[in-house]
Amino acid sequence: MTGPTTIEEKKWGKLGKMMKQEGYAWVHPVVLLPGFVSTSLEVWEAHPECQSYTPVGARIWGAMNLAQMLQHLRISPKCWIKHMQLDPTTGLDTEHIRVRSLEGLYGAATKGQAYWVWNPIVENLIAVGYDTSNMYVATSDWRLSFSNLEYRDGMMTKMKNAIELFVKRYQQKVVVISHSMGSQLFVFFLKWVESPAGGDGGPDWVAKHIHANVNIAGAMLGLPKAAASMASGEFLDTSLLGRISDIVDMTPFSRLQRVNTYKTWGSLFNLLPKGGNALWGDSDAPAPDDYSYTDACGGFMLGSTTPLTTDKTHSGEGLPSRVMPNVTVDEMITEFLPTQFPSMQHHLSNLSFGYSVTPTDNNDAVFKWANPLEVALPNAPEMTMYSIYGEGSYTERSYAYQARDYDESSEDLKYHINFTKSSGRWTAGVCLTTRGDGTVPLTSLGYMSATQWRKPSHNPHGVKIVTVELPHKPHTLYLRGGDYSCGHVDIMGNRDVNRKLLNIVSGGVEQEAFTSSIREIGDVIYDRLQKSVANRAVPNESEKLRKKAQADERDHARAEHIELKTNDIREDL
Repeated sequence: MTGPTTIEEKKWGKLGKMMKQEGYAWVHPVVLLPGFVSTSLEVWEAHPECQSYTPVGARIWGAMNLAQMLQHLRISPKCWIKHMQLDPTTGLDTEHIRVRSLEGLYGAATKGQAYWVWNPIVENLIAVGYDTSNMYVATSDWRLSFSNLEYRDGMMTKMKNAIELFVKRYQQKVVVISHSMGSQLFVFFLKWVESPAGGDGGPDWVAKHIHANVNIAGAMLGLPKAAASMASGEFLDTSLLGRISDIVDMTPFSRLQRVNTYKTWGSLFNLLPKGGNALWGDSDAPAPDDYSYTDACGGFMLGSTTPLTTDKTHSGEGLPSRVMPNVTVDEMITEFLPTQFPSMQHHLSNLSFGYSVTPTDNNDAVFKWANPLEVALPNAPEMTMYSIYGEGSYTERSYAYQARDYDESSEDLKYHINFTKSSGRWTAGVCLTTRGDGTVPLTSLGYMSATQWRKPSHNPHGVKIVTVELPHKPHTLYLRGGDYSCGHVDIMGNRDVNRKLLNIVSGGVEQEAFTSSIREIGDVIYDRLQKSVANRAVPNESEKLRKKAQADERDHARAEHIELKTNDIREDL
């Protein structure tokens, strides 16, 4: 890794060295599981039109020196975004382009201009004895859906093999440290590794191999920002990128170009909010974590402040010719996005966003594995699931849109966030809640660990659950908030978090700590989810799109069959 460039970076590793002097030393092998945008991407095959701009080996995302990435973005934005896009139908490589994640420690050790994610944790782990012999970094192409990570790259097989090798070599179970979307991916891995259709490890694999999962700022139930990015190409900015949003200039790309890129990333669909209106609210009842502000965000996820009645864009996708309604989470997933962008329907139909009262019935339902509300934890009563996250920061909840002046010669969306809407908790068209880590709302961060995983339905074998909430205490003199910042990305450098991590991997245990009302909020959410199932609201909504996609496929196949038969008859005549 390159040397430190800021005061904060100069502190990396000091905590680990101090704890080593106190007697801490590694006990459990470690697997690091990065989240969204946290792994460097490099070109393995460049498009013929772009070989001089993005040659083989070019780091188009991340890299130890971000200047490498920015150079490609600035010289040829068209080539850069062409290589960042995937096939909109398969979610895999486009023709003549291959981009892959950089493997190993350096794949996750992106650093530059005060941007970092895993660096503080890695340096503290190194200080207590970790290196490549007992630490595996499960880097991945974060653009891909979870299923495609295995299908194209064998990512989960590699992770399974690494864990098995560690256990065999050291006779110690592994600690998996996951961040953000990586924590969702770990839930998927737990189902995949047991299933005959996946890793075929059997029902006791997790119990034999995993000591603990330390989930840091896990977006377990998605986040509203993913919806805004899908709907209108809003920047993913600080929501998931942290300070990299100050470095990466996306202004050369129109909103439609950004949407057309985002909708090819299967991973981003996993970040759409899960649980339906019962968890995220509607016009009849606000979100359960928003009770003191019953009308502040209006009970919708996406809404309009002016009539939006323009036609579709030249691409055939955009805003339908009708007034944009205020849409809830359920309506957004099952109606708004697939109607506005038909090409999204395929990806949406391969996922599930609902809730199950009998999650053990879904052990073979691959499309549900990424949704912790619909799957049960494994038969591993000695395993501990730690959920560590920050709370108390303003966090985006919903978005207000308005029509924009439209030039017929321009291929762009005809609406955008109403940046003039600023009153109460609305700031520049975005409704903010004080509960969250600045990116992920409190319910997504904490509901599973505080409530749902404590129910026999979702934790039938008694996996130990430990929730650790940390109040956000940023220091204004530091670019990344200092030792006690708990922002979504900055928490990776939080001193308390790193101390807890080093204690756990050294064989210690951590106790629960609550600073918010997540348990009371969780009780309300649980009751709502149970009632929604009784009313068949959430299951119908989450299955609606899947059934429509299946019907469309049957109709398409039937039409092809009729056409073939017609051609045969014509040939006979």
